[in-house]
Amino acid sequence: MINFKRKSYEFKKNGFTILNIFEEKKFIKLNNLIKKKIYSYSNIIKDIEKDEYPLKYYHDWFIKKKVNHDWLCSREQRYFYPNIEISNFFKKNTIINNFLKTLNVKNYTMWDDSFGFIGFRLIRPNYNDGYPLSCKSMGLAKKVISCWMPLIGFDKTESLLLVKGSNKKKYDSYIPKSSKFEKTDLRLSKKYKLKTISFDLKPGDVIFYGPDTLHSESNPLRKHTRISLEFRYNPK
Repeated sequence: MINFKRKSYEFKKNGFTILNIFEEKKFIKLNNLIKKKIYSYSNIIKDIEKDEYPLKYYHDWFIKKKVNHDWLCSREQRYFYPNIEISNFFKKNTIINNFLKTLNVKNYTMWDDSFGFIGFRLIRPNYNDGYPLSCKSMGLAKKVISCWMPLIGFDKTESLLLVKGSNKKKYDSYIPKSSKFEKTDLRLSKKYKLKTISFDLKPGDVIFYGPDTLHSESNPLRKHTRISLEFRYNPK
């Protein structure tokens, strides 16, 4: 049984906590949904091809298959509106709603980037794909509670990096002159040398983190392509 008070305490103290949200059948549905979407974007339809080109090694074959990676990973392609069954995994999830209530979030909307309220991230090793250290309050999503769930890549060499307790501190930031990421989002000042933490996770585990929690997709220990699912709750 989940101790929601303890999880709420961890979240408020550290800026994040981990909850196992999706039982096996739901996790498999979500995993298959995202894999099917990425394979479709890569023009790989047949199962025999999927066996030949596993997504874990996407970084090794995407050029050979002439995949338009920038297009595939654009917000327009990554985010989408799922069907009602999948939507209810997020909107009518008892564990999520009970946890949010312990944070005094009784009403919320799903954060929507205009293209959908759930999305995937595909991070290749050695391609500078992952966001550098930043927090959501540096961008447009200033109050959201963010959720990050791995689909491919579960150990601490591949999972999200977090700065413990960063939600309780203030940091200098700047707007980069050029960036491959969101152009209007602030970036953490380069003067900081901060210790990050990552976790070994299992299928269905979700990292919840607050708007002021510093985090990064750019795990330097990563050796394979990592795919994750992300969604956010915007308190009313």
